[in-house]
Amino acid sequence: MFKKLFKFEVYYQFKQRAFSIFVLLFLVLGIYVGRQGFAPNGINFNAPFQVYFYTSILTLGSVFITMFFAISAMLRDKQHNMEPLIYGSSIKKSHYYWSRFLGTFLFSVLAFSPFIIGLIFGNYFSNLDPERVADFQLMTYLQPFLYIVIPNIFICTTIIFSVSTLTKNSTATYVSAVFIYMLYFVSSIFMNSPLIAQAVPASPESMAIAALADPFGIAAFFEQTQYWTPFQKNTQLLSFSGLFLMNRIIWVLISTGFLLLTYKLFSFRKISKKVKKEKKQITDKEQLIAYRPIKALHNFEAQGRAYLALLKIELKGVFSSLPFIAVLLMWLFILFSELYSTVIGGGEYGVSVYPFTNQLIALIVTPLTLFSFILIIFYSSDIVWKERSLNFNLIIDATPVKNGVFFLSKLSALLLLPIILITTGIVICIVIQVVLGYSNFEFGLYASLYYHYGLQLVVFSMIALFVNSLAKNKYMGMGIFGLIVLLSMKADMLGLAHPLTSLGFIPRLESNNMDGFNGTSNLYDHLAMYWFAFGLLLTVLSFKIWNRGVVANFSVKLKQLISDWTNGQKVTFSLCMLLFIGAGSLVFYNVNIIS
Repeated sequence: MFKKLFKFEVYYQFKQRAFSIFVLLFLVLGIYVGRQGFAPNGINFNAPFQVYFYTSILTLGSVFITMFFAISAMLRDKQHNMEPLIYGSSIKKSHYYWSRFLGTFLFSVLAFSPFIIGLIFGNYFSNLDPERVADFQLMTYLQPFLYIVIPNIFICTTIIFSVSTLTKNSTATYVSAVFIYMLYFVSSIFMNSPLIAQAVPASPESMAIAALADPFGIAAFFEQTQYWTPFQKNTQLLSFSGLFLMNRIIWVLISTGFLLLTYKLFSFRKISKKVKKEKKQITDKEQLIAYRPIKALHNFEAQGRAYLALLKIELKGVFSSLPFIAVLLMWLFILFSELYSTVIGGGEYGVSVYPFTNQLIALIVTPLTLFSFILIIFYSSDIVWKERSLNFNLIIDATPVKNGVFFLSKLSALLLLPIILITTGIVICIVIQVVLGYSNFEFGLYASLYYHYGLQLVVFSMIALFVNSLAKNKYMGMGIFGLIVLLSMKADMLGLAHPLTSLGFIPRLESNNMDGFNGTSNLYDHLAMYWFAFGLLLTVLSFKIWNRGVVANFSVKLKQLISDWTNGQKVTFSLCMLLFIGAGSLVFYNVNIIS
């Protein structure tokens, strides 16, 4: 029976379009990364160190793959009302449970594996400097696959699969994926991992703790290789020993414990909840009133009220959800810890920082960006697909509310998420200053956060909305945009140095107490205009393919982009295109002047 169930699981997952898309996406990503030709001076492009680095970074994207296959494996019976039939059959609990888990794990590995193949093709079939491309060694690519990819996907699969199995709830599954990222970011930021840019080098104690706490093993990889010479990075494979070995063993054991505990708690039967009998209430007879039709209004005021009502519903759904509460609490914890340890505790060298506004802003911008991206990745899919996931879209779409009202309410809700994080960060910084008796708050400098750091997040929110408008389902949109964010965050390491080609790249500006931004904001302003215009273009296209009722396929959406443009859409798109081209010309001119 187990063999038949596992064959069916393989057949089912293999037939899903998302699997083919994930395979193609990671293959192209591997080729793209491999042919970039980026490596520090003295290190080969295909050195074992570089292969390990690229592989470990990209395994962060395996969370989205695993989440999709776990939900598909454990929630499809509930979604199609097949649980009573399956649970009432002669199928054994062990056969059902382990076939679903192995199917999820196997296809998560298969979906990510083309990245290694693409990396090989990118290294050896491109116009890279032959003097910096070493001879092909199978272990250079096989060892990272065995030491990094397999354990990381196993860890992610066990945690996400366990939560999905016990809760049978997609939201709880999202929370588990967010939890894994939170755990990684805590070990990277709070423990001062070298992967996250810090003002001071990490101490051996911090590196050791981060190496053990990082579920992806990235900090353990850096801990072992931090003193390697370029020659060692070119020739030496990672040693499966020390803290790296301990990290792999600890997290594999923790994940196995999760899996076994879930198997014990998993009930292979349909549990029917007891319905409490409501007490009968004696009510007086109500007087019947004759039906009187109400005249509906469709003017601007009515659409405005509909927009506010829809925005309120969207925000209420976000604020009451567990992922948002978890991310917000973790953000406040990391923020307070970072400010307290540096400003009050003295940081790594025991020297406290005076709470100037610019100093506090410099401390919070890195975690602000990371946590904002997490919210945008998750809620860009959740907000767009909420009505369809609840099978309520046909009723909502039949109402006499204009398409633009629905679209703008979802876009506004998404744009407000990073603004909320920025605002809470400013409040915490001001509280720290008040506690320390500092009174020069510089509210104008705090307000510049919304422009200098919030605008980039707004652009990515627009990109996320476009991706999810094209995607066939929420999981595909979440995964694709998550990979886009990962590429953007590490664009300089991938060789995308030019600001016009690095998606969403806007340089960070640092203010000082002598002369503020010192006139360095010209290039920033032009780049901000360039990428904001790009975001507006994608927003117009997103609205153009925004459909009501039944979800259209990809070919239909492409036809919508080409045909039936209204005069207003043509004018808006043309203005955005002119702004995009003009800002790009200014950026190109300024970059050439600087270089």
